[in-house]
Amino acid sequence: MRARFGEIAERHPQAGTLIGRLRRISEVKKDRFDIEGELDRIFEQEASNPNISPQLASFRFYVRDVIAETADAWLGHARGFTNYRALIDHLAAWRYPRGDEPVFLVTFNYDTMLERAVSEVLGHQINGLDDYVGPADWKWPIFKLHGSVDWGRFVEPSELVRTDVDQARRTARSAVRREKGIRVGSTRNRSDTTRGTERKPAASNKHETRRRPPGSRVRRIHPSGSRSY
Repeated sequence: MRARFGEIAERHPQAGTLIGRLRRISEVKKDRFDIEGELDRIFEQEASNPNISPQLASFRFYVRDVIAETADAWLGHARGFTNYRALIDHLAAWRYPRGDEPVFLVTFNYDTMLERAVSEVLGHQINGLDDYVGPADWKWPIFKLHGSVDWGRFVEPSELVRTDVDQARRTARSAVRREKGIRVGSTRNRSDTTRGTERKPAASNKHETRRRPPGSRVRRIHPSGSRSY
């Protein structure tokens, strides 16, 4: 998979500087290397180094692609028979004699293997953010506390503090074109359709200081750019 990570990095050239920096730090610190701690320190440098913002934006998409493609490769290797699928099947057998007993599925993972298992075992298709907790009679709500590789949200350009807006736009559009679909929530009002928006991967949620829940404003963005509600 290491060669594969290199191929993914080539798609996100702005991330290359950070990847090299983190690799050098890991070689020095070895077992003491803490990637989240190092990223926190890099985030703190944004104010004094404007070059870091586009690098971080690109790095988010790099990490997103690494997680998504690694999960896809594992699913292909396992032919879909994962521990997630066994877990959902086991929980279903436990739940059915209990009638309407709800089962809350909580994960910190960004990949979509849990959602796929729910779809395969229970037949519940997740095509938008509302599907994670609905419909009203759905007893298997899924809570992804850190976000997901196929989530995104619209943000106003003004929210991209100290970020190269043009670079962020190119990175986002490139990611959307490559994917079958990214579920997107909006931070703007429905009536405000004239102002520009950008797309950011939800995988950055852990470091967002101005997070807002997407609520019911959910769209699925297809490679062609068309949207279905």
